[in-house]
Amino acid sequence: MAKSGRSKSKIQSRNIRREVIYGPKEAERLLRLATKQADCANAPSSMSGVVEDEVAEVSSDKVDEDVPMDEDNTTKSKKNKDDKYKGLRGCEIKRRRKEATKKLRLAKKAARRAGK
Repeated sequence: MAKSGRSKSKIQSRNIRREVIYGPKEAERLLRLATKQADCANAPSSMSGVVEDEVAEVSSDKVDEDVPMDEDNTTKSKKNKDDKYKGLRGCEIKRRRKEATKKLRLAKKAARRAGK
């Protein structure tokens, strides 16, 4: 039978994974988002005048309701894009999963050695 998620070994593995694999990624992501947010906060807002001009321009023009919108182009391009990258996703996921398992195994081994 399979071990429960509450078992000691599962909890230990999860904690090691959280520290070794996901911890650095989360810290890197947080740092990247913080710098991006700081850049956006410090950047001057030059779009306020442009938006008001566009709103006035759109409201003054007459819109033709007889002209149908071209919806086929958007769905075709999205479908082709998905087909293009479809095969790569599975391989990438398998590779990352394999690397994570390897890191977990090494972390467990190091924890066992440190405990002795």
